[in-house]
Amino acid sequence: MSRVVIISQARMGSTRMPAKVLKTIEGCSLLDYHAARLKRSRSADAICFGIPDTAENDVLDDAAKALGVDVCRGSEHDVLARYAACARTMKADIVVRVTSDCPFVAPELIDRTVEAFRRSPAADYAYMDLSSCARGFDVEVFSSAVLYDAADKARTPHELEHVTPFIYNHPDMFTLVAVESGVSPLDSGRFCVDTTEDFAFATALIEHFGNQIAMQSADSSMRFVESRPALMALNANVSQTML
Repeated sequence: MSRVVIISQARMGSTRMPAKVLKTIEGCSLLDYHAARLKRSRSADAICFGIPDTAENDVLDDAAKALGVDVCRGSEHDVLARYAACARTMKADIVVRVTSDCPFVAPELIDRTVEAFRRSPAADYAYMDLSSCARGFDVEVFSSAVLYDAADKARTPHELEHVTPFIYNHPDMFTLVAVESGVSPLDSGRFCVDTTEDFAFATALIEHFGNQIAMQSADSSMRFVESRPALMALNANVSQTML
């Protein structure tokens, strides 16, 4: 059976909200919530945090290891090379890419995307179609061979920084598979954290569900937010950028 490794990229130097993944809500960091949900994935054989190899990120290295997950260090700006190095170190056959600023990442959507990838023998890259669920439940799945190919061939700063553009912008080279979430999507919604507005949204959601937050599905979270227009309005005007 192919070895599936979740690699979550994390860094301290986010432009809009520095050190965001270590900010706490109800006594736990966003990284804590993120890792707890990743550990509920049934398809993952291992979880690894891909962290820049700079002194600024040593504290993040310590925090990730304290959560009982593997850590790989690599280039701060060539994140694609960092991913490739992590995949090699972890002996991954299949890579699941998520980002650590998503404290509500959904294990069931990770498993759904991995399953779709495995069901499609010709697939090089499968991704959660965000037209079928809210931002923050992003999942990308690809083979390590495709990752290494992209790392060898990608050249532009955008491709190197954002990991997968070389893959999904070359459908002539790679077979892409869009995966439907199977849940009722919000008209809008952000379950990732990049601004103070996003953090207020995350705080409200975690305070509501309390210690049951790790158990909530993407569907239950989205349905709750949809029933609270004031909550959804907290970060409705935030524009999306990369991690």
